[in-house]
Amino acid sequence: MIVLQERAFLNAQARLEKIRRYVEEAADSGERIDRVERELLAQFLGLQQNLWVESLCFCAGLCPGPRGL
Repeated sequence: MIVLQERAFLNAQARLEKIRRYVEEAADSGERIDRVERELLAQFLGLQQNLWVESLCFCAGLCPGPRGL
């Protein structure tokens, strides 16, 4: 289970790094702020969804009950 948690953390860390690079590139290129905001919202929602699903899968494996929940 620790390996799965580590993998989820590293995946999230990589996605955050990608978001950071996007913001730097957008600032350097002078991209409009509304487009940057829209892209950031989509990226953060995707990141949140992945973390939520991975957390549910982790809990399902550890929690008691017929389905793990």
